[in-house]
Amino acid sequence: PSSIPMTAILHAVAAGNSVVLKPSEKSTMVGLLIKELFKQAGFPEGTLEVLIGDGEVGKNLSQAPGVDKMVLTGSVRAGQNLVKQTLHRLTPLTLELGGKDAAIVLPDADIEFTARGLVWGAFMNAGQACASIERAYIVRGPRTEKLLSAIVAKTKALKVGSPEDLSTDVGPLIDGRQLANVVAQVEQAVSTGAKVLAGGEVLEELGGYFMAPTVVTDVDESRAYMREETFGPVLWVSVVDSLEEAIRYANHSAFGLTASVWTAYPQAASAVASRLKVGTVYVNDCIFSHAAPELPWGGTKLSGLGLTHGRDGLLEMVRLKNTNFNNT
Repeated sequence: PSSIPMTAILHAVAAGNSVVLKPSEKSTMVGLLIKELFKQAGFPEGTLEVLIGDGEVGKNLSQAPGVDKMVLTGSVRAGQNLVKQTLHRLTPLTLELGGKDAAIVLPDADIEFTARGLVWGAFMNAGQACASIERAYIVRGPRTEKLLSAIVAKTKALKVGSPEDLSTDVGPLIDGRQLANVVAQVEQAVSTGAKVLAGGEVLEELGGYFMAPTVVTDVDESRAYMREETFGPVLWVSVVDSLEEAIRYANHSAFGLTASVWTAYPQAASAVASRLKVGTVYVNDCIFSHAAPELPWGGTKLSGLGLTHGRDGLLEMVRLKNTNFNNT
């Protein structure tokens, strides 16, 4: 709620624009604090204004005269609605609409390092990141069971609790609706033959929207839980027989934000990366590049349009003009 709009705002301002921020109604205070930061930093009055409200406020903003560009981070439905709302004016859009990000794990991958990376990538921010690792495709090998055991052990060791407690590893989901959505996906998976290796339960004793970090295996690629964004603390694991199968499943998603490849030979991973239909591929890492402002950020397919961050993100905030002179 802070870093995502802040990057777009700073790019827009650097390019000479003034900005109106409409934060999510679920993170209103963050939006107001961003405005306060701009005031404290000495930006001129009117450089940044903040509008508070729900989707109806965003709809009205999208149809307001004088809007030269709109940047949205949200759901696919929100992005599709914004396209419809701005169609009559052909307002330029940059859309980041989420992901169902896949990790491909080769048989040579280091067990300890890979298990730590997958667990962090899946459960950071309780899985509520567009670039969270939601699907893991482990290419079958002699150490597959050891890797699964390491993933499960590290998942079970995570402490769930209040974000105000510095010993907490995983906090709550944003609200009851999102918690119910995640639980429903896990229940659907179990009802169709999947196995929960860790977690799976709502932690009602914590008095909030808390769910135990969950690892599910024996998944069914044809089911909705493997196609729709989970956006919660669940890692869906599939052990596959070949690298070709892993790449095919990873690309089968309607989303295309990020993917990762885990291997002891990172130089060889470039061949895999070139075949993955996503905006960013990590080798032996995940998520971090969103915090690297020099690197472009954006996805393919239903994950969105355009780019933020880096030189490419800056150019999204200007209208290029070609001026030709005949000096004869």
